[in-house]
Amino acid sequence: EVQATLMATMGNVYRGLGLAKVAKPILERSLAIRQRVYGEQAAETADGQALLGDAERDVGDFARSQEHFARAVQIRTKLFGPNDASVAQALAGLGSARWRLGKIDSAAADDHRAIAIYRAAGKHPADLAGALSVLANLEALTRRYASADTLLTEALALTSATFGPEDRRTAQMMNNLGLTLVFERRYDEAERYLRGALALHRKLLGDDHPLVATSSAALAALLRQRGKYAEAEALYRRALEIYRARLGPQQSEAFSTMSSLAWVLADDNKCGEAEGLA
Repeated sequence: EVQATLMATMGNVYRGLGLAKVAKPILERSLAIRQRVYGEQAAETADGQALLGDAERDVGDFARSQEHFARAVQIRTKLFGPNDASVAQALAGLGSARWRLGKIDSAAADDHRAIAIYRAAGKHPADLAGALSVLANLEALTRRYASADTLLTEALALTSATFGPEDRRTAQMMNNLGLTLVFERRYDEAERYLRGALALHRKLLGDDHPLVATSSAALAALLRQRGKYAEAEALYRRALEIYRARLGPQQSEAFSTMSSLAWVLADDNKCGEAEGLA
Protein backbone atom coordinates (compact mmCIF):
# COMPACT_ATOMS: atom_id res chain seq x y z
CA GLU A 1 0.00 0.00 0.00
CA VAL A 2 2.90 2.35 0.65
CA GLN A 3 4.00 1.86 -2.94
CA ALA A 4 0.45 2.41 -4.21
CA THR A 5 0.10 5.61 -2.17
CA LEU A 6 3.42 6.97 -3.39
CA MET A 7 2.48 6.20 -6.99
CA ALA A 8 -0.91 7.88 -6.53
CA THR A 9 0.84 10.96 -5.16
CA MET A 10 3.25 10.99 -8.09
CA GLY A 11 0.39 10.61 -10.54
CA ASN A 12 -1.45 13.54 -9.02
CA VAL A 13 1.67 15.69 -9.17
CA TYR A 14 2.05 14.94 -12.87
CA ARG A 15 -1.63 15.70 -13.43
CA GLY A 16 -1.21 19.02 -11.66
CA LEU A 17 1.66 19.83 -14.01
CA GLY A 18 -0.56 19.09 -17.02
CA LEU A 19 1.25 15.81 -17.77
CA ALA A 20 -1.78 13.53 -17.77
CA LYS A 21 -0.23 11.06 -20.23
CA VAL A 22 2.62 10.53 -17.81
CA ALA A 23 0.28 10.30 -14.83
CA LYS A 24 -2.08 7.72 -16.32
CA PRO A 25 0.20 4.62 -16.33
CA ILE A 26 1.43 5.47 -12.83
CA LEU A 27 -2.15 5.64 -11.54
CA GLU A 28 -3.02 2.42 -13.38
CA ARG A 29 -0.24 0.61 -11.52
CA SER A 30 -1.34 2.18 -8.23
CA LEU A 31 -4.89 0.93 -8.75
CA ALA A 32 -3.69 -2.57 -9.67
CA ILE A 33 -1.71 -2.79 -6.42
CA ARG A 34 -4.72 -1.66 -4.38
CA GLN A 35 -6.98 -4.19 -6.08
CA ARG A 36 -4.50 -6.97 -5.33
CA VAL A 37 -3.89 -5.94 -1.70
CA TYR A 38 -7.37 -4.85 -0.62
CA GLY A 39 -9.75 -6.40 -3.11
CA GLU A 40 -12.25 -4.91 -5.55
CA GLN A 41 -14.67 -3.56 -2.93
CA ALA A 42 -12.28 -1.65 -0.67
CA ALA A 43 -12.31 2.08 -0.01
CA GLU A 44 -8.67 2.28 -1.13
CA THR A 45 -9.63 0.70 -4.44
CA ALA A 46 -12.46 3.20 -4.88
CA ASP A 47 -9.95 6.01 -4.33
CA GLY A 48 -7.73 4.51 -7.02
CA GLN A 49 -10.67 4.23 -9.41
CA ALA A 50 -11.54 7.91 -8.90
CA LEU A 51 -7.94 9.05 -9.40
CA LEU A 52 -7.66 7.07 -12.60
CA GLY A 53 -11.03 8.43 -13.71
CA ASP A 54 -9.59 11.94 -13.43
CA ALA A 55 -6.53 10.96 -15.46
CA GLU A 56 -8.57 9.26 -18.18
CA ARG A 57 -10.70 12.40 -18.49
CA ASP A 58 -7.57 14.53 -18.72
CA VAL A 59 -6.24 12.50 -21.67
CA GLY A 60 -9.64 12.56 -23.39
CA ASP A 61 -10.72 8.94 -22.84
CA PHE A 62 -14.13 9.82 -21.46
CA ALA A 63 -15.59 6.33 -21.83
CA ARG A 64 -12.88 4.86 -19.61
CA SER A 65 -13.23 7.78 -17.21
CA GLN A 66 -16.95 7.04 -16.95
CA GLU A 67 -16.20 3.39 -16.13
CA HIS A 68 -13.77 4.23 -13.34
CA PHE A 69 -16.02 6.84 -11.73
CA ALA A 70 -19.05 4.56 -11.94
CA ARG A 71 -17.05 1.89 -10.14
CA ALA A 72 -16.01 4.39 -7.47
CA VAL A 73 -19.65 5.42 -6.97
CA GLN A 74 -20.71 1.77 -6.60
CA ILE A 75 -17.98 0.89 -4.07
CA ARG A 76 -18.38 4.02 -1.95
CA THR A 77 -22.17 3.76 -1.89
CA LYS A 78 -21.91 0.17 -0.65
CA LEU A 79 -19.33 1.05 2.01
CA PHE A 80 -20.51 4.45 3.23
CA GLY A 81 -24.10 4.85 2.10
CA PRO A 82 -25.57 6.98 -0.72
CA ASN A 83 -25.22 10.31 1.09
CA ASP A 84 -21.52 10.29 1.87
CA ALA A 85 -19.40 13.15 0.52
CA SER A 86 -17.04 10.68 -1.15
CA VAL A 87 -20.00 9.40 -3.19
CA ALA A 88 -20.75 12.98 -4.25
CA GLN A 89 -17.13 13.44 -5.34
CA ALA A 90 -17.31 10.35 -7.54
CA LEU A 91 -20.72 11.38 -8.89
CA ALA A 92 -19.29 14.76 -9.91
CA GLY A 93 -16.51 13.02 -11.80
CA LEU A 94 -18.99 10.64 -13.40
CA GLY A 95 -21.15 13.55 -14.49
CA SER A 96 -18.16 15.31 -16.00
CA ALA A 97 -17.24 12.23 -18.06
CA ARG A 98 -20.82 11.69 -19.23
CA TRP A 99 -21.13 15.36 -20.20
CA ARG A 100 -18.18 14.98 -22.54
CA LEU A 101 -19.71 11.83 -23.98
CA GLY A 102 -22.82 13.84 -24.85
CA LYS A 103 -24.97 12.16 -22.19
CA ILE A 104 -26.36 15.47 -20.99
CA ASP A 105 -29.40 14.17 -19.08
CA SER A 106 -27.40 11.50 -17.24
CA ALA A 107 -24.65 14.00 -16.44
CA ALA A 108 -27.18 16.48 -15.06
CA ALA A 109 -28.73 13.77 -12.87
CA ASP A 110 -25.29 12.88 -11.47
CA ASP A 111 -24.56 16.51 -10.69
CA HIS A 112 -27.96 17.08 -9.06
CA ARG A 113 -27.30 14.11 -6.77
CA ALA A 114 -23.82 15.37 -5.92
CA ILE A 115 -25.11 18.86 -5.14
CA ALA A 116 -27.84 17.48 -2.90
CA ILE A 117 -25.27 15.47 -0.92
CA TYR A 118 -22.92 18.44 -0.53
CA ARG A 119 -25.77 20.72 0.55
CA ALA A 120 -26.96 18.22 3.15
CA ALA A 121 -23.42 17.82 4.52
CA GLY A 122 -22.94 21.58 4.70
CA LYS A 123 -19.15 21.39 4.96
CA HIS A 124 -17.74 21.01 1.45
CA PRO A 125 -18.07 24.49 -0.13
CA ALA A 126 -15.31 24.04 -2.70
CA ASP A 127 -16.72 20.72 -3.90
CA LEU A 128 -20.22 22.18 -3.97
CA ALA A 129 -18.97 25.11 -6.05
CA GLY A 130 -17.37 22.73 -8.53
CA ALA A 131 -20.54 20.67 -8.89
CA LEU A 132 -22.63 23.83 -9.33
CA SER A 133 -20.27 25.02 -12.05
CA VAL A 134 -20.49 21.75 -13.96
CA LEU A 135 -24.28 21.77 -13.74
CA ALA A 136 -24.28 25.38 -14.95
CA ASN A 137 -22.32 24.30 -18.02
CA LEU A 138 -24.92 21.63 -18.72
CA GLU A 139 -27.73 24.14 -18.31
CA ALA A 140 -26.01 26.51 -20.72
CA LEU A 141 -25.62 23.72 -23.27
CA THR A 142 -29.38 23.29 -23.24
CA ARG A 143 -29.86 27.08 -23.41
CA ARG A 144 -31.21 27.42 -19.89
CA TYR A 145 -29.09 30.47 -19.32
CA ALA A 146 -31.04 31.94 -16.40
CA SER A 147 -30.57 28.71 -14.47
CA ALA A 148 -26.87 28.62 -15.38
CA ASP A 149 -26.52 32.23 -14.20
CA THR A 150 -28.08 31.38 -10.81
CA LEU A 151 -25.83 28.34 -10.35
CA LEU A 152 -22.66 30.21 -11.31
CA THR A 153 -23.50 33.15 -9.07
CA GLU A 154 -23.66 30.79 -6.10
CA ALA A 155 -20.53 28.96 -7.25
CA LEU A 156 -18.62 32.24 -7.50
CA ALA A 157 -19.69 33.30 -4.01
CA LEU A 158 -18.62 29.94 -2.55
CA THR A 159 -15.30 29.96 -4.40
CA SER A 160 -14.47 33.51 -3.36
CA ALA A 161 -15.37 32.78 0.26
CA THR A 162 -13.34 29.56 0.30
CA PHE A 163 -10.20 30.56 -1.59
CA GLY A 164 -10.37 34.35 -1.45
CA PRO A 165 -11.38 36.99 -3.99
CA GLU A 166 -7.92 36.99 -5.59
CA ASP A 167 -7.54 33.32 -6.47
CA ARG A 168 -7.32 31.84 -9.98
CA ARG A 169 -10.36 29.64 -9.26
CA THR A 170 -12.33 32.77 -8.40
CA ALA A 171 -11.12 34.37 -11.63
CA GLN A 172 -12.27 31.36 -13.65
CA MET A 173 -15.71 31.44 -12.03
CA MET A 174 -15.96 35.16 -12.85
CA ASN A 175 -15.07 34.41 -16.45
CA ASN A 176 -17.66 31.63 -16.69
CA LEU A 177 -20.37 33.82 -15.18
CA GLY A 178 -19.50 36.64 -17.57
CA LEU A 179 -19.83 34.33 -20.57
CA THR A 180 -23.21 33.11 -19.36
CA LEU A 181 -24.44 36.68 -18.93
CA VAL A 182 -23.46 37.35 -22.55
CA PHE A 183 -25.92 34.68 -23.64
CA GLU A 184 -28.58 36.39 -21.54
CA ARG A 185 -27.69 39.66 -23.30
CA ARG A 186 -26.91 41.30 -19.98
CA TYR A 187 -23.90 42.96 -21.53
CA ASP A 188 -23.03 45.53 -18.86
CA GLU A 189 -22.85 42.87 -16.15
CA ALA A 190 -21.03 40.46 -18.46
CA GLU A 191 -18.40 43.04 -19.30
CA ARG A 192 -17.84 43.79 -15.62
CA TYR A 193 -17.19 40.14 -14.79
CA LEU A 194 -15.05 39.49 -17.86
CA ARG A 195 -12.91 42.56 -17.17
CA GLY A 196 -12.57 41.46 -13.55
CA ALA A 197 -11.51 37.96 -14.57
CA LEU A 198 -8.93 39.29 -17.02
CA ALA A 199 -7.47 41.71 -14.47
CA LEU A 200 -7.25 38.96 -11.86
CA HIS A 201 -5.65 36.48 -14.25
CA ARG A 202 -3.05 39.11 -15.19
CA LYS A 203 -2.32 39.86 -11.54
CA LEU A 204 -2.02 36.21 -10.52
CA LEU A 205 -0.40 34.67 -13.58
CA GLY A 206 1.43 37.46 -15.35
CA ASP A 207 0.74 39.04 -18.72
CA ASP A 208 1.92 36.09 -20.83
CA HIS A 209 -0.05 33.14 -19.43
CA PRO A 210 -2.43 31.24 -21.77
CA LEU A 211 -5.30 31.85 -19.36
CA VAL A 212 -4.73 35.57 -19.82
CA ALA A 213 -5.09 34.99 -23.56
CA THR A 214 -8.32 33.05 -23.00
CA SER A 215 -9.75 35.80 -20.79
CA SER A 216 -8.66 38.44 -23.30
CA ALA A 217 -10.39 36.62 -26.15
CA ALA A 218 -13.59 36.22 -24.11
CA LEU A 219 -13.73 39.93 -23.34
CA ALA A 220 -12.83 40.81 -26.95
CA ALA A 221 -15.75 38.74 -28.25
CA LEU A 222 -18.16 40.72 -26.09
CA LEU A 223 -16.61 44.05 -27.03
CA ARG A 224 -16.98 43.18 -30.70
CA GLN A 225 -20.69 42.53 -30.13
CA ARG A 226 -20.92 45.95 -28.48
CA GLY A 227 -19.18 47.69 -31.35
CA LYS A 228 -16.01 48.48 -29.36
CA TYR A 229 -13.79 47.38 -32.20
CA ALA A 230 -10.53 49.12 -31.29
CA GLU A 231 -10.30 47.54 -27.84
CA ALA A 232 -11.50 44.18 -29.16
CA GLU A 233 -8.78 44.27 -31.81
CA ALA A 234 -6.09 45.07 -29.24
CA LEU A 235 -7.23 42.22 -26.99
CA TYR A 236 -7.35 39.70 -29.82
CA ARG A 237 -3.89 40.74 -31.01
CA ARG A 238 -2.47 40.28 -27.52
CA ALA A 239 -4.20 36.90 -27.12
CA LEU A 240 -2.78 35.80 -30.47
CA GLU A 241 0.74 36.83 -29.42
CA ILE A 242 0.44 34.82 -26.20
CA TYR A 243 -0.93 31.71 -27.89
CA ARG A 244 1.77 31.77 -30.57
CA ALA A 245 4.53 32.26 -28.02
CA ARG A 246 3.31 29.82 -25.38
CA LEU A 247 1.45 27.14 -27.36
CA GLY A 248 2.89 27.45 -30.86
CA PRO A 249 1.54 29.05 -34.03
CA GLN A 250 -0.11 25.86 -35.27
CA GLN A 251 -2.35 25.30 -32.26
CA SER A 252 -6.12 25.60 -32.58
CA GLU A 253 -6.26 28.46 -30.09
CA ALA A 254 -4.01 30.57 -32.33
CA PHE A 255 -6.04 29.79 -35.43
CA SER A 256 -9.41 30.56 -33.82
CA THR A 257 -8.09 33.81 -32.34
CA MET A 258 -6.65 34.88 -35.69
CA SER A 259 -10.03 34.21 -37.31
CA SER A 260 -11.81 36.27 -34.64
CA LEU A 261 -9.32 39.09 -35.13
CA ALA A 262 -10.02 39.06 -38.86
CA TRP A 263 -13.75 39.43 -38.22
CA VAL A 264 -13.17 42.40 -35.92
CA LEU A 265 -10.99 44.09 -38.52
CA ALA A 266 -13.64 43.51 -41.17
CA ASP A 267 -16.34 44.93 -38.88
CA ASP A 268 -14.16 48.00 -38.37
CA ASN A 269 -13.74 48.48 -42.15
CA LYS A 270 -10.12 47.31 -42.09
CA CYS A 271 -10.63 44.72 -44.79
CA GLY A 272 -7.09 44.99 -46.10
CA GLU A 273 -5.65 44.12 -42.70
CA ALA A 274 -8.17 41.31 -42.31
CA GLU A 275 -7.16 39.80 -45.66
CA GLY A 276 -3.53 40.09 -44.65
CA LEU A 277 -4.12 37.63 -41.80
CA ALA A 278 -5.12 34.86 -44.19
